[in-house]
Amino acid sequence: MKHYITQLRDDANDYWFSHYGAEATVHPNIEWKDSSYHNDACPSICADLDGDGEWFVQLFAFESIEAAKAEGFDEVYGLTVKVSGVDCYGYHDFDMVTNDRNKAIKKAIEAAIDLQAQHLRRGVEHEGVWIEDRTKSPCGRFDLTPEQSEETYGK
Repeated sequence: MKHYITQLRDDANDYWFSHYGAEATVHPNIEWKDSSYHNDACPSICADLDGDGEWFVQLFAFESIEAAKAEGFDEVYGLTVKVSGVDCYGYHDFDMVTNDRNKAIKKAIEAAIDLQAQHLRRGVEHEGVWIEDRTKSPCGRFDLTPEQSEETYGK
């Protein structure tokens, strides 16, 4: 039998691909991974959209309502969103605590889709580097004209 957080991770990834198949190709960086520490009272899964812990959605899950109550919480599942390294409470109504497992998975996926869309609007990948300001050269030191920006980064 799988550990409950491993099962949650697998179920989130399965739900993602089965219910959002077309989105899965548009948002390829959404992959749920176990983000728990070995001694967590409340383990979690996380979709780290940029790989550096700056843009991610994290779904925390106690093993049971009893475990949640023992730690002072009334709900089993909790969701947090981090944008540019900052916790974003109330992010587009995605802050959520619930005892409903399916609702938690669905909300986490919706938050990841929304967050990645926001992240993609902020910049462009150029030669393996994420560029957030298209008005600057890839090193970030020099101003670019609109023509130079288009030539360097595309439309």
